[in-house]
Amino acid sequence: MSIVWLINFSRSLLQDGRFNGVVILSVAPAYLSQVLAGLELAPQDSISLFDSQGTFLARNRGLDQVMGKTLAPARPFMLPGAAASGNYHGPAFDDSADRSFSWARLPSAPLVAVVGLDTRTALAPQEALFRQEQIRFNILSAIMIALGIAILLLLARLARQQQNIAIGAARFRGLADLSADWYWEQDQNFRFIHFSDPTKKLGSSVAWYYGKTRWEMPTVGVPPQQWAAHRAQLEAQQPFRDLDYLGVTESSEVIWMSTSGEPLFDHEGAFCGYHGFGRNITAQKQAAEALRANEERLRAIIDTEPEGVKVASPDGLLLEMNRAGLTMLEAESFEQLRGRPMLDLVAQEYHGAYAQFHQCVMQGENARLEFEVVGLRGGRRWVDVYATPLRGPDDQISGNLGIMRDITEHKSTEAQRQTLEAQLRQAQKMEAMGTLAGASRTTSTTSWPPSWATPRWPARTWSPRTRPRKA
Repeated sequence: MSIVWLINFSRSLLQDGRFNGVVILSVAPAYLSQVLAGLELAPQDSISLFDSQGTFLARNRGLDQVMGKTLAPARPFMLPGAAASGNYHGPAFDDSADRSFSWARLPSAPLVAVVGLDTRTALAPQEALFRQEQIRFNILSAIMIALGIAILLLLARLARQQQNIAIGAARFRGLADLSADWYWEQDQNFRFIHFSDPTKKLGSSVAWYYGKTRWEMPTVGVPPQQWAAHRAQLEAQQPFRDLDYLGVTESSEVIWMSTSGEPLFDHEGAFCGYHGFGRNITAQKQAAEALRANEERLRAIIDTEPEGVKVASPDGLLLEMNRAGLTMLEAESFEQLRGRPMLDLVAQEYHGAYAQFHQCVMQGENARLEFEVVGLRGGRRWVDVYATPLRGPDDQISGNLGIMRDITEHKSTEAQRQTLEAQLRQAQKMEAMGTLAGASRTTSTTSWPPSWATPRWPARTWSPRTRPRKA
């Protein structure tokens, strides 16, 4: 097994003044040593990076021999109250060679940079000494600048990450407010460990939920089978959606709740619990119940309507029909007719007329048609149907709403009337023909005096009461 050394820089993250995590930047000592080795130094000189305890973290040469080792606490820069920078003279750590050292503490990290120059080089002519001092100063400045830039980049990255976290949290809260009334979390035993402020939507304090499972909370009318199925789902670590139940709040108010959740896992895949959202759906449930009651009331009214009411789809399939319509079509229940084409119940000779009638309604017009229908038991009836387009919320035509009136008796009476009228006309015709024949026989004999000699008196009609009686 190999050991890999890393230098960790950490910074805490704060959100709204509260601790929100830690960002850690890991740097390999070999990388820093490679940077230091690129600086201009004599072969005998060294530059090292120590932590606050005097432990080697990086060196321009021989890192493998000194990595992780700690200096003796007698070094001047390790003494309590030591200055931020300074110089001292002493033996080197690795080869005990006599060297002159300069140190400087990094302002933004608990690190100390130490440059060691060989004494013989330090006692060289003044020009060489000046050059070495200049190099040392340049090296320290370069290190300070490089580390300062690195720290500034790290701080900028941390600031961006913190800003992104804040933006993400704000977006999450915004989405939560739009999609749900509260947010909750549970531990691996399914007990509530976090609950967003439920006071506004539930009238309950956060403490009302902490440490309890959902099935330990007071509820109304929830069967044991529903809780058993829910617990089995949680034990299987499966997500769940729209779990609706009647709950009792801290203020003893009974409300409808709907909740959805998903399992939580850590970075190693271990199960941590659940989190999810909840909504107060009491208003929706009450509205749905009111709508159901209205639909039942409307259904009762339609079923008692003496005329038939039917609804057909755009392709002519039966979708709804009341009791009067079922009676006309000799059906015991609508299940016998559901999804069946209305055209199948129209007498064959009226198929073309009914198809045009239905198409006219589907084009947005009101229409009326009289035709015969054939019931399920073969009985034929005359119906008078008035139909209008049935439109949906988007004003699109979604069906055909028709009112059927049974006119079989009217048609029978009308047929009888027409028969009687025909018979009457025939009788009148026969009577007229008989009268004409009698008149022809009378005018064929000669009469005296001639008709032109007969005086023409005004015609007079007598009623039985005004007709004069004979003496």
